[in-house]
Amino acid sequence: MTTIHLIGGIALFCLGIAGIIETILDLRRWLAASGWPVAEGRVIYSHVEEQDEWHDEYTEKLKFKYEFNVDGHTYTGRRVRAGQELDLTLGMCPGSAWSTARHDAHNYPHGAHVLVRYDPHNPKRCCLQLGGLAGILVKLFFCVGLLVAGSVMLHRFFG
Repeated sequence: MTTIHLIGGIALFCLGIAGIIETILDLRRWLAASGWPVAEGRVIYSHVEEQDEWHDEYTEKLKFKYEFNVDGHTYTGRRVRAGQELDLTLGMCPGSAWSTARHDAHNYPHGAHVLVRYDPHNPKRCCLQLGGLAGILVKLFFCVGLLVAGSVMLHRFFG
């Protein structure tokens, strides 16, 4: 085995560990959000940005932001689902049932009044829905796969 295999194994192993840790934090936030208080808010902007970066790959990104008040302070958020770590929602096919970005933009149009769940200890941590568990589980399985692949590469290098 070569040095490239060693570096690749270490990289995959570390990415897997980091991803698993981040996924555990996502899961903790998802569980905590069910008990968070709710405040009234308003959607500041909501639209879908289409991306065709690699001729054969198409994605849709939700550009989304809302504001709400807690104890006289105004906060903003971008997260739709508690289990959604990224500030974007991808769609597989334009306008299809798989297009979560279009679905969310339709459900939360510019100017719409929304109910925002927020962490009472840190209102910057907020969301509109409790969903997102499926995304957390997919992310967990992917990161475990990275960890296993890195472990196999390292075992072959040292074994």
